[in-house]
Amino acid sequence: DSNGQQREALTTAQEATNLYRTLAKHNPAAHTPNLAMSLNTLAIYLDSNGQQREALTTAQEATNLYRTLAKHNPAAYTPNLAASLNNLAIYLENTGQQREALQTAQEAVTIRRNLAEHNPAAYTPNLAASLNTLAICLGSNGQQREALTTAQEATNLYRTLAEHNPAAYSPDLAMSLNNLANRLGSNGQQREALTTAQEAVTIRRNLAVHNPAAYTPDLAASLSTLAICLDSNGQQREALT
Repeated sequence: DSNGQQREALTTAQEATNLYRTLAKHNPAAHTPNLAMSLNTLAIYLDSNGQQREALTTAQEATNLYRTLAKHNPAAYTPNLAASLNNLAIYLENTGQQREALQTAQEAVTIRRNLAEHNPAAYTPNLAASLNTLAICLGSNGQQREALTTAQEATNLYRTLAEHNPAAYSPDLAMSLNNLANRLGSNGQQREALTTAQEAVTIRRNLAVHNPAAYTPDLAASLSTLAICLDSNGQQREALT
């Protein structure tokens, strides 16, 4: 079962991290980057196994290592630092540390905006992902208007990416639209929230037809958002179905 496999993945990630920790102790220059990468992977598996506090401390350690690496070699490690900050912001948000999550997400966006300015092809997708994280963190900190403009920017970027490469970016566009629908609702723009939620459902319905195993959970999440939007627009019967 997938639960058993998740547990196995966690143990394997833990073992890899322990090995890299030992290697990095004896040869930091050679193995610190591997240790940082391994810690980021471990954080993901801890989180998916419901160990949110451990995921947070692991992501924090990875971020600290990447910060040091990026100080000494910005060209090589700044992108990794930004990725690590983005993950850390999500774990901080999940453990109720809203203010720290917001600061961390803002730092990730600042770095990725700078990277995307110099190399749009390589870094625009990462910037869009970090903008979505930032929008969630802004919303949790009660900054609804800023959350909306940030979610809008993320959606615009994903729309352009999906136009050029639908197979790669349609799932991200749908995720971003779902997030944007929530933000529009929080800002009292119920009609726009509804049309945005409908677009997310349309995309995810199509994805789920072609790959049910991968996209049915996302479709369910978007239908849930759509139901709330329909209800807010006085369409109770449609909301119920």
